[in-house]
Amino acid sequence: SLEITKKNVDSPVIRANNLRLPVKSESVDVVISTGVIHHTSDPLKALSESCRVLKIGGKMYLKIYRRGSYYHCLHWSLGGIMRLVRKRNSKTTNWLDRCAFRVYCWASRILKRTRTDNKTYLRALYEDYFYNEQTKFLSTEKLSDALNGNGLSFERFVSRRPTDLYVAHKTASALP
Repeated sequence: SLEITKKNVDSPVIRANNLRLPVKSESVDVVISTGVIHHTSDPLKALSESCRVLKIGGKMYLKIYRRGSYYHCLHWSLGGIMRLVRKRNSKTTNWLDRCAFRVYCWASRILKRTRTDNKTYLRALYEDYFYNEQTKFLSTEKLSDALNGNGLSFERFVSRRPTDLYVAHKTASALP
């Protein structure tokens, strides 16, 4: 993503920890966070950091996995079982994982016809969807409260399975 952005945008691009952004407060015009904060150990802190660096009048585009979506259910049910089985670290576990990955690739090809067949990319998605223990699913209410509490007002909200897209602008500094 960073390489694509560097090629297409004449602005500085950084890779950083979303819990401690190395950027001055209220110094950024636009924050784009697609599929990031729900993978941090503290998504509300990560969101606050993104809000902190945004200038008053700046825009935020935030896309997160939706609590209660099919992905949320798969991650905690099937993914929970898969994470438990993987911890056994046996030949059977490895065989089951390879079979599950093949099923995932097959289902992905049917359900997401435009998705790539690149096995490295698909493996990364598969690992994220089922094995990432850190993934958190925030409710719309909790996320809305956090955005409002950090001085942002909604312009638009779009709910699409399994993600929600929030478009907001900063109207004030974070509340004390």
